[in-house]
Amino acid sequence: MTHCRVRSILMIILLTMIIAGVSAEPSSVRLTAPDAGGSDIITKTNSFTAGSASPVQTYDTNGISGIQKDEAVQAVTDYLFNHLISRADAVTVVTAYLFPAGGLPICESCNISPPSQPVRLIFIHHSSGENWLKDDNGGLGSALRDNNYFVSDTNYGWGPAPDPGSEPVGSLTDIGHWWLWFRGPKSAEIMDDVYAESDQHASYARLSDDPGGENRIVMFKSCFPNSELKGTLNDPVPPIDTNPLIGEGYGSDYHTIANAKGIYIDLLPYFQQHQDTLFVVVTAPPVSDPIYAANARAFNQWLVNDWLKNYPNHNVAVFDFYNVLTTNGGSSDVNDLGRESGNHHRWWQNSIQHQVDTSGGSHDTTAYAQSEGDDHPSKAGNEKAAAEFIPLLNLAYHRWQGE
Repeated sequence: MTHCRVRSILMIILLTMIIAGVSAEPSSVRLTAPDAGGSDIITKTNSFTAGSASPVQTYDTNGISGIQKDEAVQAVTDYLFNHLISRADAVTVVTAYLFPAGGLPICESCNISPPSQPVRLIFIHHSSGENWLKDDNGGLGSALRDNNYFVSDTNYGWGPAPDPGSEPVGSLTDIGHWWLWFRGPKSAEIMDDVYAESDQHASYARLSDDPGGENRIVMFKSCFPNSELKGTLNDPVPPIDTNPLIGEGYGSDYHTIANAKGIYIDLLPYFQQHQDTLFVVVTAPPVSDPIYAANARAFNQWLVNDWLKNYPNHNVAVFDFYNVLTTNGGSSDVNDLGRESGNHHRWWQNSIQHQVDTSGGSHDTTAYAQSEGDDHPSKAGNEKAAAEFIPLLNLAYHRWQGE
């Protein structure tokens, strides 16, 4: 049975159950994953109140974050035929499948306007991030300027070496390297330099006046080869003491989903100790090769939906650069910015939308390769990402500030 037919049948079943007298009433919108402890995350996830437990979590069992087609069908089967769950819980699960990015509830009080005063921001990146910033490419730098952010950045060759004889830390931005920046033996020295940095290492327009003080926002992103994650979805996450990915690059055999999860999990204590800083994780761009595409999708869904579930503070956010770059407007030179369909992470119809569009099959590889054999995102992809990112950054800033 086709995906569209299943969605249509489930929509009819959902409407029938609601008309019969039970609806899943969504709680107020939060920038959190379901059942989280209040941590901010740049995504839209509805938290439903129907049922005494969490039916979405009960049926989300296949290793992919969010309710999938087979899970929604199973919930309907368990209600209609097996009599294992209530009508309300079935409605909750089916609704989570049909509307994974929400649409309701809207957020009338969310603030996506620029900060009222200039805010210092630093972006840790390599070539893909540089292109995203450039005025003649993605235009992120000038967009940040226009939203009252004073932007600095790091690039290859920047900063101190994290270990004797190693490259400068600015040259090390793979997933395994983030532990060196935030948790390693030279972390204090490295991060002092990050907070103090005020220079540019890419070509982009920025505010003419430095507001002074430390960088208040730290954005960091790994480059596209980091999407080639090995391993399987259900591999156990190792304790950080035995995580072999620490300090390793994307080419390592230890560059796996489980080890990458372990690295990000161990960054959270540092972030919690530095709540005067907003940390923004930008997911690594996708690649053309489909061999590890499902792993990349699963890992980034985990970052968006699960990583911050139990994080109690408001100073960490995730932007899914990967997802945004997996659908286009017909070619790598035409984006689908503003379209209802496609993959997005954006402010949409007065709510936050993290949409993974599976119509026509999965879209897990890059839709914006710069050229054959070069997976750097194209200008069109970078422009789409910049336009979708800015309102969400503003929103994360105001939430972090308690506004």
